[in-house]
Amino acid sequence: MALRRELVELVVNGNKAGDSCINILYDSVQTGKTFLAVYIMKLAINLGHSAYYTRLDDLSVKYEELDDYKDADLLVIDDYIANMTMTGMIGTRLNSVLESRIAKGLPVILVTSFPV
Repeated sequence: MALRRELVELVVNGNKAGDSCINILYDSVQTGKTFLAVYIMKLAINLGHSAYYTRLDDLSVKYEELDDYKDADLLVIDDYIANMTMTGMIGTRLNSVLESRIAKGLPVILVTSFPV
């Protein structure tokens, strides 16, 4: 419940000055992380915000959509695995998206089963 409240506040009020733009949703496997992320995305859309959901491995085949990822009000990247960022161009594309979003102060939710 506390995590849900925190994510709802992120969508409703945006990032507070000085807060990190990167939010990590971490828990063990099969605990509802993706469900919660989709819930937050639907809330953002219902409130009139633009939102994108993607899986980390989708970045290996995305080219044109990267600008959409950089500009959306909320971006959720599911199934984040650090080792996967060394595969193909995934790490380069992820870095490009994250740097752009951080510069604009736009929130990103990374969903992962691995501890920070």
